[in-house]
Amino acid sequence: MRKFIYGVTHILMILVAFSIASAGESFKYKFEPDEVLAYAITIDSDLEIRELGSLAQLLSLDRIKHNVEIEVDLLIESVSSDGEATIRAIFRRISMITVAGDSAYVDDGSSWGAIKPGSEYNYIVSPRGKIIDFFGPDSVAARQATQMIERFFPVFPNEPIDSNYSWSDSIGFELEFPGEQPSEIIAQMTYMYAGKKAGGNHHFDFEATGSTNDSRNVQLSGEGIIIFDNRIGQLLENSGDFVIDAEISLAAFGLPSGLGTVPINIMSKIDIKLSDGK
Repeated sequence: MRKFIYGVTHILMILVAFSIASAGESFKYKFEPDEVLAYAITIDSDLEIRELGSLAQLLSLDRIKHNVEIEVDLLIESVSSDGEATIRAIFRRISMITVAGDSAYVDDGSSWGAIKPGSEYNYIVSPRGKIIDFFGPDSVAARQATQMIERFFPVFPNEPIDSNYSWSDSIGFELEFPGEQPSEIIAQMTYMYAGKKAGGNHHFDFEATGSTNDSRNVQLSGEGIIIFDNRIGQLLENSGDFVIDAEISLAAFGLPSGLGTVPINIMSKIDIKLSDGK
């Protein structure tokens, strides 16, 4: 069960921050050396497993509730003359609570690998939000962590953004369930400027659709909002609701692999907020 929970958590981490401009205005991130941007991430999810009938209830698998909280600091180590920043991501705290039937699991994330508490990775990010390069003591873990961190920096278009402006981007990321080989989800992201709100911050709506490039029948959909303060060049909030439908092997639940696959549905609400008072 714990391996399955960690696998689901990995999926949710990738979803963390799928995410982003006023009329004729150019948008970019403004990084200051030695600045620390503290973000709080909250994930609440509901996992349903279909077609197991009474077996699902017997194994406490009919419905699994999942809460994850992450605190990560983004330390701006240096900024070049053209605005590119070297950023160190430091994962400060991770908490996970999972309830399945009458059982509850609590974990501090120390066994999560790429984003366990205390892990650090460096990134070079352009003023538009594109991650140019990444570094870490373990290249595989650094790549996995990058799949989440890059969602902090949705890439802005080069041109100024007018009212009702929309643009699309394609994002690829690795998806892995316990006991199965990883596959890749290709997600199509569509962003649209939704206007200024109280306080002068810019709001954006986004939609996400995606699927795996193999026969596993994984389907992703989602929508949400992004709040960006263009005066200080910082992402303030990135919130969305996401749904994943997939077929996974029963081996992920510790059952014999010969029993085949079962359809699952994961509904998640993900919220990322800048928490340093800016």
